Amino acid sequence: MTQLALMRELLSAFAGNEMVLGIALGLWLLLTGLGTLLGRTADKLRNPLAVLFAAQILIAVIPMAQVFALRALRNVVFLRGAEVGVMGTVLSAAALLLPFCLVADIP
Repeated sequence: MTQLALMRELLSAFAGNEMVLGIALGLWLLLTGLGTLLGRTADKLRNPLAVLFAAQILIAVIPMAQVFALRALRNVVFLRGAEVGVMGTVLSAAALLLPFCLVADIP
């Protein structure tokens, strides 16, 4: 559900073409893979239950913050009315998706 909601928000923020969908899905897979690599270290933690608890809280809160940030910062970071290029779309989508994708696979 989070992926669908964020992809719809990215489509509305970045001109609504299919390239945005490809970028979002590609970044989602890449960043989730990085989160899985981080999750491999979970057995070495001193208090894994506390990390699990914190990760679950973050998984619940981060999507709402991401939607708010995307809506609020679109016209702050980029010029109003200007079309965002490929590199701007990739960098901003990566920065937006990074927190959730990393935390989602840690537990």
